[in-house]
Parts: sequence; C-alpha cells; structure tokens
Amino acid sequence: MKYIELFKPIKVNTLMFNNRIVAAPAQGGGIETPEKMCSGAAVNILGGVLIDHYTDRWFGGPDPFSKYNCEDTRKKLDFYKMGGSYVSAEIHHCGLWNRGAEAYGPNDEVNALGETVKALTKSQLEEIAESFGRTCLNAKTFGFDMCMLHFGHGWLISQFLSPGTNFRTDEFGGSYDNRARFPLMCVKKVREMVGPDYPIDMRVSCHEWIENGIEFEDVVNFIKDCEPYIDMVNVSVGSDMEKVGATHLTASQLEEHCVNVKYSKVIKQNVKIPVCVVGSIMTPEEANNIIKNGEADLVALGRALIADPYWIKKARADRVEDIVPCIRCTNCMHWATDRRSKNCSVNVRVYKKEFIPEKVSLAEAKKTVVVVGGGPAGMKAAITASERGHRVILLEKENMLGGMLQYSEYDEMKQDLRNYKNYLITQVKKHAIEVHLNIDASNEVVQSFDPDEVIVAIGAAAFNPPIKGIENSINVLAAYPNIDKLGNKIVIVGGGIIGCEFAIELGKKGKEVSIIEAGDTLHRQDSVYYNIVLDEFLKEINAQCYTLTQVLEIDKDKVVTLDKEGNEHSILCDNVIIATGLKPKRDEAYSFYDLSCSVHMIGDCVNVGRVRDANEDAYYLASNI
Repeated sequence: MKYIELFKPIKVNTLMFNNRIVAAPAQGGGIETPEKMCSGAAVNILGGVLIDHYTDRWFGGPDPFSKYNCEDTRKKLDFYKMGGSYVSAEIHHCGLWNRGAEAYGPNDEVNALGETVKALTKSQLEEIAESFGRTCLNAKTFGFDMCMLHFGHGWLISQFLSPGTNFRTDEFGGSYDNRARFPLMCVKKVREMVGPDYPIDMRVSCHEWIENGIEFEDVVNFIKDCEPYIDMVNVSVGSDMEKVGATHLTASQLEEHCVNVKYSKVIKQNVKIPVCVVGSIMTPEEANNIIKNGEADLVALGRALIADPYWIKKARADRVEDIVPCIRCTNCMHWATDRRSKNCSVNVRVYKKEFIPEKVSLAEAKKTVVVVGGGPAGMKAAITASERGHRVILLEKENMLGGMLQYSEYDEMKQDLRNYKNYLITQVKKHAIEVHLNIDASNEVVQSFDPDEVIVAIGAAAFNPPIKGIENSINVLAAYPNIDKLGNKIVIVGGGIIGCEFAIELGKKGKEVSIIEAGDTLHRQDSVYYNIVLDEFLKEINAQCYTLTQVLEIDKDKVVTLDKEGNEHSILCDNVIIATGLKPKRDEAYSFYDLSCSVHMIGDCVNVGRVRDANEDAYYLASNI
C-alpha cells in the first residue's frame, strides 16, 4: 500500500480509528448518498445538530433528541453508520444568525439580514452551557460515538471569541480572557456531563475573513485552554454567513490545495491532542504527506468525497488514477447558485440519487456508438456508453483528447480542471474505447464505422466581434499557450468568466491588466459564490475594469473606447486579448443529421456551458443508449 501514513490507526480517547480520514459534514439534503456513507472514513460527521435551547432554533428546527424527533435522528444515525464508520454529532448554536425565530448573540444589534438580535444575558449563557453539555450527553446515550463542538465558521461560540462580532463591555467581552470565558464554560460543562471516556472534538476557525476577526494567536491560546477537556481539534477557517468568509471556508479553484495546513502545523506544535485539518485536501498524496510531515494527525475530506465517494477505497487499493477529481466549483453548496443549480459537476448522482443509479446497467442490445469530439462531453459519453457494453469509437480532430480542458495546461490556477481532464483521458484508455486522433470526422468517415448511434460533441469556437482593427489582437484561446510571451500592459476585451480568469492569471504574473466590458457587470453567471471569488481576486491584482464601455478600434499599441457618457478614451498597451466568448458549432453539428442512423448533439455545440453541463448531457444521453 502506497499511502501508509494515511491508513495508520490512531486512538482518540476510547475510540481506535482504523485510518486518518474524517468525512466532513456536508450541506443540504440529497448530498449524502449511501456510497458516501460507506466511503471507509474513520468518522462520518452528522452536521447541524442543534443544542436543546430555545435561543437556537434554526428555521424553527427541532431538538433532535426530543420525543417526537428522535425517530428521524435514529434514521440519520443508522444511515451514517451503515458503512461501519464511527459517527460524530456536530453540536452547535447559530447565535446571531438564527433564522425563522428570535435571534440571540453577544450584542443587541441588527444582523446583516436585517433581523433584530438580542444580547444574551449571563443567566442565558449559563443555560446555554448546560444545554451544550446536555445535548452532548443525549448524543452519547443515543448512540453517537463522539461529538464535535462547532466553535468555528461564525456561529455562536466564535461570535463570542471574535472581536469582530463581540462588542460587549462586561465580563464576556473585550480581552481574550473575557471573550473566551463563555466558550470555555461550554467546553467544561460538556466534559463534566459526558464524563472522561467520551471523545470530544472541537472545530475552530483560524482566520475569519471579517473585519477585526480573531487573531490566530488567540485561536492557538483558546485550543490550549480547551486541551484538558477535549480529545481532538478540527482546524478550519472562514465564516459561514459572511459570504467572503464562506468562499474561503470552502476554497475556490483559484486557491492552492491544502489551504489550512499552515495553521494546523502551528497548532500541532502547541498541543498534544490529535489535530485534524480540512480545506481542499484533494489527493491521497496530499493527505498522506500532511500526516507524514507532521502537519496534522488526521485529514477531513468534504467535497473530495462528494465528487468521488470511493476516494478512500481507491486510495487504499492504490488506484489513485481512478479517483474522480473535485474541480472545486462549489455548486454542491446551496447558496453558491442561490439554490438554482445545486449539483456536483463531476458526480451526476449527487442530489439525484432517487433517479440516477449508483452504476449504469448493461444495455440489452449492444450497439456501435460513434462519438465525434474528444472534449469533456465526448469523453464522458464514450466512457458511459462503453460501461453500457456498447462498441464505442471516439473521433478527435486534434492530436490529443481534452477539448477546451486542454487550456488548463497553461493556467496554474486550473490545476483541478487539469486533474479532471487527465482523469477522463485515463478512463478512456482503461475502457474498451477505440480512439482515433488527428481525424476529420466527415460524414463519410463516420459512416465507415457503420454506427447505430452517433453522438456529436464538437464543442464551440472562439467568437471575434466585428471591431475595427481586430487583426491587431489575439484571441484568448490563442493567447493561453503563449501567455509568457505577452507584454507587460494587457487590455482584455470582454469581461466574462474567461476574460476575468485570464486577467487574474496575468495579474499573478505581474502584468498590468485592463478589462473592457460592454455590459454593466463583469463575469455574469449564476454562481453567487464564484462572482465573489472573481471580484476578490480582480481587486487583489489591481485590475482596471471598465463596464458599459465599447471598443471602437484596436491599434497595435492602444485601444480606443467609448464610455457610457459618450466620451472617447485611449488605453495604451502591449497586447490586446479578445475574450468575448465562444460560439457553438451548431451548423457543423447539424450536418451529421444527414447520416442514416440516430444522431444526438451534446455539450458546447448545443449551448456553451461548463463541465457540469457537459458531464450531465453526456451521462443522460449515453446511459440510455
């Protein structure tokens, strides 16, 4: 076995974990599939277990251990146990973010949602500490193997710990000792009530990404103060209800992997209890190295197990090439797309387990299926059709597979897309798929394979608008392979996702970037999450952004623009990059309908979309051929 450190046992209080992997709590109903529950993690964490106090009723949510709610809790516990993992209950109080009921927090205030918040009195704080202890005791007697005290992510306990949210002037506010007084009261009460032999974990945020947020030094001191009463600490960052903080809580594709290891490493040097770290730990090698290098004792996996619930089993069997990589799109989070498009871009079964089976079934009648186009949609369709037992021929006009994902090779921020591209190519090679590269898939060529079904996945082409002097520019698709040859001052025409991502990559290389967008908004899309991320990174690279601005002319060393007031401006530059989007190759795709067999179109040649769209189009079609 290659990842020895990852699969070493570790004892936490009375529990012996048979590996170092914790399945982090995930958001939203439907995200937890049976196969994820059977992932092989040492611990599955059931999220959102509210304490039994009237000040903590998220949308009127019930006490999970009360008479009329315990049956539902029992089903959840049994579901989380079905794979043989230990189950931990995430115990928390929403504090000032309590929704659908009266909100209580450190201060009298109005929260960002416009709701009135009442400051908790000393007697209420004492009651809440008792409630934390009582709820953990209920979890223990109910059958949960351990509890995780959720003291991070901007909920009640972190609201008291953080000077950015605690403005009290009494004994519970001000200095660190005062801000930690109530949290320590809760920790001590939990240990008192559950006894010495019950494992207690504690999650903390090491950096909140809010104004005047808690200092990391205070976090380390708090963990040290709690150490006599807890058995394990779970290292995270961010604030769930503060959207910028939330984008760091679940790091985007523009951030590095293993983002919180810099914190866990310091914490591990300061405490003797096991340290668990979460945050974009995407590969078994990364996870194994964290433990091997002494940066943490355990790792928590969130989105990685959503993308591929067999991640752990494949790692144990040294089948890393078969792990479906998470691309960190974060559409699995309900708020990322304002609930309009909850999904997993690479695992079509997430949120759809009611009608998408764990595995495709073999087709009753074996057919010859020709797939035209070797991008993500074409490769996924070919793999799925092959799993159905069909004879599959994949035709690609370039000398390699990958389609638009090939551009991930030129952008260091696109490591997740690059990994996904390589995964798909590997799976094509592992399946009985006949691949032909450097082939012009004319109707005659396709017909020569005598197909029963043809899947057209030829993608989209770059769109160049009719601008005077367009010949003095470079389309972004041509610019990516030559990014290091570009000058220092760059103007990007087009402020969509492609243009903004390219601008950020240039900015990270020290280039001066200007973005010109005809519309009133940059990077318009349905992901609230990614809009925040892009804005943050554009600000970081100091990009000059011009909206409601038209390009009149492109010269060799400048761009002439017209602003919304009708004034002309000239922007000097070394290069002009056109990033005005992609155009589906519909007419070319339509020509295949002249074939004397069943023809289908999927992916960008229908409508330009994202990996999710390509993956779903391909699966839905090929799984039913």
